[in-house]
Amino acid sequence: MDTQSPSAPVLYRPKDLSVTTDTTPSLRVIKVKDARSYRFQVWDNAAFAGDPLADALQSTYYWTIPADEALPYGDYFWRAQAVDAAGNPSAWSEAYQLTVSFLKRPQDETFFTDTTPVLSWASVSGAQAYGLEISTDPDFGDFVIQVEDIPAGITSYTVSEGDELLPGVYYWRMRVLQENVWDENTPAWSFGVTANIPDAPQLISPDTGTLTHDPTPQLDWAAAAFGVQYRIQIDNDSRFRTPEVDSTLDVDVLTFVSPELADGRYYWRVQALNVIGAPGAWSQRWKFVVDTAAPVAPKLSRPTNNSMERGNPTFSWKKTRTAAAYQFQIDNAPDFAAVEYTSEPLLQLSHTMPEVLPPGSYYWRVRASDAAGNWGEWSEHQVVTILLGIPTRPDLLLPATKSFINDPTPELSWNSVEFGVVYRVQISNSSRFKTILQDMTLPADELSCITEALEDGKYYWHVMAYNANMEQGTWSRASYFTIDTVEPTAPRLSAPTDNAVVRGNPIFIWGSVKGAVNYQIQMDDALDFSSPVQASTLKVRKHQFSALPDPGVYYWRVRAQDSAGNWSAWQTYRTVTIMLGIPGKPQLSSPANQSSLDDETPDLTWDAVPYGIYYEVQVDDSSGFGSPEQEAALAPDTLTYTTDPLPAGKYYWRVRAVNANGEKGTWSAAWYFKIN
Repeated sequence: MDTQSPSAPVLYRPKDLSVTTDTTPSLRVIKVKDARSYRFQVWDNAAFAGDPLADALQSTYYWTIPADEALPYGDYFWRAQAVDAAGNPSAWSEAYQLTVSFLKRPQDETFFTDTTPVLSWASVSGAQAYGLEISTDPDFGDFVIQVEDIPAGITSYTVSEGDELLPGVYYWRMRVLQENVWDENTPAWSFGVTANIPDAPQLISPDTGTLTHDPTPQLDWAAAAFGVQYRIQIDNDSRFRTPEVDSTLDVDVLTFVSPELADGRYYWRVQALNVIGAPGAWSQRWKFVVDTAAPVAPKLSRPTNNSMERGNPTFSWKKTRTAAAYQFQIDNAPDFAAVEYTSEPLLQLSHTMPEVLPPGSYYWRVRASDAAGNWGEWSEHQVVTILLGIPTRPDLLLPATKSFINDPTPELSWNSVEFGVVYRVQISNSSRFKTILQDMTLPADELSCITEALEDGKYYWHVMAYNANMEQGTWSRASYFTIDTVEPTAPRLSAPTDNAVVRGNPIFIWGSVKGAVNYQIQMDDALDFSSPVQASTLKVRKHQFSALPDPGVYYWRVRAQDSAGNWSAWQTYRTVTIMLGIPGKPQLSSPANQSSLDDETPDLTWDAVPYGIYYEVQVDDSSGFGSPEQEAALAPDTLTYTTDPLPAGKYYWRVRAVNANGEKGTWSAAWYFKIN
């Protein structure tokens, strides 16, 4: 007994939408395994209503329509069926459309901009003449062009410039004279003449490759140049052979909501039509996937059902196939009527709530969402009892570890910790806290304390938190500080020596002090140091004040500070007499050394120097300046000299500064320039 049907055949030739002049065409399929015969049918309608025009059962996988069943000119649909040795028929194949006509160009339903098109046809065997008719009426009630008795050897006709076609839709058909009898007209084909062919539309959304859970997605595109109406196709076949949707929309509509689609991959494209219905090129082909199948509920992992957890537990669950995200819920009632907390979509398989719930019994569950956005059912809930959390270890803040402090009652501080309500502080002179010197339990939420008075020495301290049930956490890591209230010795002054006389801005130097980390210097012209020039927190043992002191008698002193902040007494002051400084060498600026100049009165410039009030300039044709060509003593603070006219030649120049007492400094280095 064999009741298994063979596979439906695949049509091979002629291809779908083929046009042939042969009224007895050969139909061919691809061989089907186990098929012993094939049945071919030809119909005049795509619905296969009524009786077929031709129906044959063949032992071969091809069949030629016999001459006595020759097909008149027109549109036809053919299909095939395989039959095995037991007589089991397959399903019918997909249907192909076949047009029998000797018309060639322009093809049916084409559009172009040529107003004098060429119409062509295939030569018909036995033809004596051809007749051609063109009309704007599909019923050919009148004619734009009607030509009879076109000679048999002619297979084309060009519309003349005198008959130039206006923009619009036209219909054309032909007939053949054979054996002195005119055949019936061919079925009419249409073409359009248009001034503009629309551009291809640009698709907007959904982006190609989109995965959606909406079975009726909205599709959008941009308006195309010369587009008035739009045709949209949606198909699960990338070649759009049997579109699920093939719709021409109302004028200026740029969006389309699809009818409900089954889950699967779909392709879509849009074509613009102009004012006469002339289509442009299809847009790019985009695709989307409809997926309405939600993931199954995840299996919950931890905490296990009916377990007890302290503080803020981490909840975890098993991965669900097709899941892209998860959502977590927890409530104090199993019906989740007033949910305590719902997470945002989660990408991981675990979650810790951002805030701690009060102690009690809670119910929790998880659901999954796939990449298309389908949310599945919630998992079965599990019960967890949340107990008050044990405080974590505090971090000590101040004083910083290893600090030196000169306050015998320092303030200690630390950070708050989760579940911490009350804090306990211990101070010891042992890193292992064998001897507790101070042990303080503070009021709720206090995060600092001031110690009782401590003697000089090294001390260790740590902190522990208690929760609201007075359950203790872990001691912090120990930190230590050193109390030091002993001031360092005063520094020994080195230079200048007492009652020294110095010129300009002296450098003050003093000796080092054991344990000192900073120094402070004061200089004043009053013995009581009532208005000193002061420089504090110096790390080095010498200092030069930035402001130049006026000439006169000054007093200076230094003190030291240790790492605990203790300042020494001031060292006994010294006296120094400061005389006006001798100016240094000026730095020449322009013209650059060895310059060549076209200006016979160049400007010479230089930089100011400390104590320089006046400046003297010399210009000479000799580097020895034995008899300067020009020399000048300038007004106070003048840093530029314009020479008198100089003949062509090489000239050297130099500058020196003079202080307010008329004491002269050293000449600058000599530069030279050439006058061309």
